[in-house]
Amino acid sequence: MQTDQPIIGVLTQPLNSLLYEEANSYDDENMVDSYIPASHVRYLEQAGARVVPISYRFKYETLTEHLRQVNGIYIPGESPILLNNEKYKSTVSNILDFVSK
Repeated sequence: MQTDQPIIGVLTQPLNSLLYEEANSYDDENMVDSYIPASHVRYLEQAGARVVPISYRFKYETLTEHLRQVNGIYIPGESPILLNNEKYKSTVSNILDFVSK
C-alpha cells in the first residue's frame, strides 16, 4: 500500500537497570532490553509520520538494511544512560556514517 506519510525510524534506547528488572520480571521468555518513549512516537505521529523501531543492538548489516527502507531516522539523546552506553554510541556513529554517504 502506497502512502504519502514519511516512514521514520526511531532508534531504540537501552533500559536502565531499574526499568530492565521491572520489564523482565513478568516474562522470562521475551526479555526486553530496549524501548522507545511513547512521547517520542506521539511527537512524530502528530507531525504526520509513520514510526518504526530500529534497534540500537542491530548489527551493521541489519542496521543499514533498515535505514534503506525508511525516509528518515530519529535519534533520541536526552538521557545520560545513552551517553554512557558504548553500543548505543557505536550505533549512532554507524547511522551518521551511513547517512553521510
